[in-house]
Amino acid sequence: MSAEQARRGDGSLPDIPDARQARRSSPQGTVSGPRSSRHGGFSMEGERERAAREAIEMRQRVSLVAFLAGTILAATTTYAAPKENPTSVEDLKNELIAGRPQEQLSAMDELAKKGSPAIDALCDVIEKNKDHRAKERATQTLEKILSESANRSPAAIDKLARMLDNDDRKVVESSARALMYYKRNSRVRELLKRAARNARDKDTRSALLGSVMNASDRDKSEAPFFEGFLTDESEHVRLWAAGYLGLLGNTRGLVEVRRVLSQEPTTDSIRTLQMRAAIASGRIGDPSLIPQLERIGKSPEHGLASKAARTAILEIRMAQLSTQSERIDYLRNLLTNADSVRWGISQLMSMGDAPAIEALRWASKNAGEPGAFEAKRALSVLDVKGKGQ
Repeated sequence: MSAEQARRGDGSLPDIPDARQARRSSPQGTVSGPRSSRHGGFSMEGERERAAREAIEMRQRVSLVAFLAGTILAATTTYAAPKENPTSVEDLKNELIAGRPQEQLSAMDELAKKGSPAIDALCDVIEKNKDHRAKERATQTLEKILSESANRSPAAIDKLARMLDNDDRKVVESSARALMYYKRNSRVRELLKRAARNARDKDTRSALLGSVMNASDRDKSEAPFFEGFLTDESEHVRLWAAGYLGLLGNTRGLVEVRRVLSQEPTTDSIRTLQMRAAIASGRIGDPSLIPQLERIGKSPEHGLASKAARTAILEIRMAQLSTQSERIDYLRNLLTNADSVRWGISQLMSMGDAPAIEALRWASKNAGEPGAFEAKRALSVLDVKGKGQ
């Protein structure tokens, strides 16, 4: 032990000398490194060294306290082990909400297999859970259950009807998506129409219009309902209504569509509206709209509306064909054009009959790229590849 340590009576390190001590011990009487500043008879360099040393000691003490706190918490906290292979609706619901991604997918599948007994639990997730992703998983599972007619009970309608009155837009839209599976059910149609009329949010009204269209299975008697939304305060809602009327063979929305298509694309809002108008044009199917659509389709200034306009032209031209064979020939020709191949493929897949499948087979061998690739993929999806050869 040094004399200094003996004098202090402990084994601690001696104090680090400050700049004045270092200067006295330096051969030239100066401190190596940057020149120190002197204020009021003390060394700024020495003060900084002491401050740095104190800061290091403080950080060490804080780290120790944090470590001890974590150790105590770990020792006093009990964790529930995850249940292996959950089978009850409640356990599956919890997996759907908070499980790992693979567990969530598995829970969705298992809940779908449960059928009607899982509907209440899924509705609870949609209504009460704050996580929008959990709501969406529950909605998709609910839709899968209701896609089976045996699961569409009146009791489920009662539950979903109450959800239509919820203040949360996502809850309302999820309920509407589920109710769409009750096609041509007069009670469901009236519930959806009432909800659409009462909805304060334009996006909710637009979504509910689509639900009414699907639930009514394109029943033309619903045209007056959609005509009522041609005077809605929202241009978006008016355009959706015009398009749905077009699907019913009603052209009352033409005036609104032409008005929007004629505008200059000076803002993103106008470009979005023109995209909606182009979609509505394809559904209305009036050839008189083609000149306006061609102008927008050729101009990149219209953004996404440009592509929507080109697709609408394809839809309008196909709508003018009167026979199935004419439509098949029209679609086959589109499969050799890179700009229209995907739309043509989707139309043939929707048809799904023998002539459409034969056209896909032809394209898979003769259309070139990308038509051949898309046709092969479509055949794979339809699970008809190689049949009939």
